[in-house]
Amino acid sequence: MWKKILNYIFLSKDKRYQSRLSTSTTSEAFFEELLLSPHHQWILSNKYLSRSFWTLVEKIDQNILQKLTANKKKLLFIQASGRLSCALSSIENSHIIIIFPDLYKILTSAAPDRGIAILLHEIAHLALDHSYKIIDPMQAQFEADKFAAMCGYAKHLKDVLEEFPDNPDCQDRIRSIQGYL
Repeated sequence: MWKKILNYIFLSKDKRYQSRLSTSTTSEAFFEELLLSPHHQWILSNKYLSRSFWTLVEKIDQNILQKLTANKKKLLFIQASGRLSCALSSIENSHIIIIFPDLYKILTSAAPDRGIAILLHEIAHLALDHSYKIIDPMQAQFEADKFAAMCGYAKHLKDVLEEFPDNPDCQDRIRSIQGYL
């Protein structure tokens, strides 16, 4: 992974290198393209954050990567203030996941798995086109939770939801996630 990041840092300005990057959906190519975006320079600024994003990309099925990048769409991760994260797909040619400070802190920690679980959940909302469907909000949450669980992050997502013991929706989601543990 670090070789890829170093290649990016030293070669990203090289037009020949940029032209070699295609719309390939391998995890490595997707990660390289992600880092080429000027919106993602903040990811490179912290080795632990870069590690978390590499782990995230490795966990996403190639078919999902294809769907997220179909028609030259970009997946953008933007820092902002707020709580955890949210996903937006209403902007033309872009899917956006907003990373709030508490999620940034988790992703840069020695144990980023809860943060990766959150991002997998948000990516599921985009991949499953939840913003374009008429769907019950809880059903959308269950579907996104299932995606994160199928990527191997059920326990970590459950750990996140357990931080909200007074929220009945979170308790329903925890019960649903139990089936994937």
